[in-house]
Amino acid sequence: MSRGCYVPYWLAKAYAKRWVQQPTGTPPKMYMGFALISAQTVRRLGSDVIDSREEYVGHADLKHGLVRGRGEALAPDLRKKYDERLKQLAAEAIYVEDRAPHRLRFASSND
Repeated sequence: MSRGCYVPYWLAKAYAKRWVQQPTGTPPKMYMGFALISAQTVRRLGSDVIDSREEYVGHADLKHGLVRGRGEALAPDLRKKYDERLKQLAAEAIYVEDRAPHRLRFASSND
């Protein structure tokens, strides 16, 4: 999660393309745009926003209050709660497609 008031779109795009995008992964992960959601909305839905600017300026992590050990599955009731929350977060987020994902400059439909 990037904080829009601190990180311009072009910088968040550069970070995503360098550190998140995995074109040769299985399945491939390709940068196509941004999902925008406010910290207030994240908190209202029961998750938390933790400042993690040590990762990079303006970065924050979403924490959902669910902890599992590496390689361990969540209990079915916790899995259901987690899935429901992720669906709520996705429904509240605004997706902004980048019309030129292969270019350096961010190009929204508002440009």
